[in-house]
Amino acid sequence: MNSDKSSSTMAFASVAFGIISIIASCFGTSLIFGSIGLILALLSRGSSNAYPKNTVAGLILNAIGIFIGAMMILISIITIASFGSIDNFMNAAEKYLDHYYSTLGSM
Repeated sequence: MNSDKSSSTMAFASVAFGIISIIASCFGTSLIFGSIGLILALLSRGSSNAYPKNTVAGLILNAIGIFIGAMMILISIITIASFGSIDNFMNAAEKYLDHYYSTLGSM
């Protein structure tokens, strides 16, 4: 009985970490939360062959969070590499925004 409670607690924590990892993708920390949640989801099985009900949801949410985090890092690396440095990217973005907002004022 105690292992069932522990497994369901880990499964619930996995779902919580999955939700947090998706939200944390905006802040760049989704890989950390998603990895912890994924480990909790895998450990929630315990010695039984079946996963608790929340585990599948936790696995899916954490996988989505990890995927979003990995894509954000990959896009950042590609963007910085294509501009040569973060300073070049920031200058190009500032130049674009200045041009965009100057054309809005003339409408």
